[in-house]
Amino acid sequence: MNGRHGNPGFSLVPASGRETAERTATRQLLRMPDGAEMIVPTGVIRDDDPFDTVEDLLATAAVGLLGDTMIATPEGERAVASLAEGDLIDTRDGGAQAIRLIAQSEATADGVLAPVTIAPDTFGHHRALTVAPQQRILISDWRADLLFGEAEVLIPARFLTNGQTVKRADAGATSYYIIMLTRHDALWANGLMTETFQPSVQALSLMQDETRARLLQSFPQLRNDPSGGYGNAVRPTLRQWEVKYLMR
Repeated sequence: MNGRHGNPGFSLVPASGRETAERTATRQLLRMPDGAEMIVPTGVIRDDDPFDTVEDLLATAAVGLLGDTMIATPEGERAVASLAEGDLIDTRDGGAQAIRLIAQSEATADGVLAPVTIAPDTFGHHRALTVAPQQRILISDWRADLLFGEAEVLIPARFLTNGQTVKRADAGATSYYIIMLTRHDALWANGLMTETFQPSVQALSLMQDETRARLLQSFPQLRNDPSGGYGNAVRPTLRQWEVKYLMR
């Protein structure tokens, strides 16, 4: 396969071997030519979908933290994989807040799904942090205030890559965790502020059935309004061209 349009360059295969038998009929394994793989609900992506559309869907839906990421809580830092719904975490605007939903997804994190690693102290005082490519980082910078009238902005990690202090690399089999609160906020992950989960049409469409059902039970308004029913982002999100102006 060559391509970008018409001849898609990706493949959809049965999820057998990755899923239990009873779930195989409703799930497919999406394989991208760059090595990225993800279990997706049957019907969300079709064999004749344009390659660019599928690639963009994966890129914009790939959010989350690695399981060993340390999250600030009122009792001290805890690994995200050790947290549970109802646990309190520290947030930028809301103080200590209870986790409404925590979920894990599996992917072959290569190519378009490859994580982004931010070196220590790149954006203030923090340890190294590795996140999914669309996970947004909260940046506080005088240039943001000057250019965009906002002292703090959110930037998808993939837009921050510079080949030096912020890099992407294939990671193979990876678990990404999301933390969802009553409203969107920022938390401290390895000392760096990053967003809690904000649902989007793209993220919900690729979410595992069980996770989506739990989410919609807690936030029934998202059934009819998946993009706006949860509320606004905690800070404005910069577009890629805006990030280039900010970081140059």
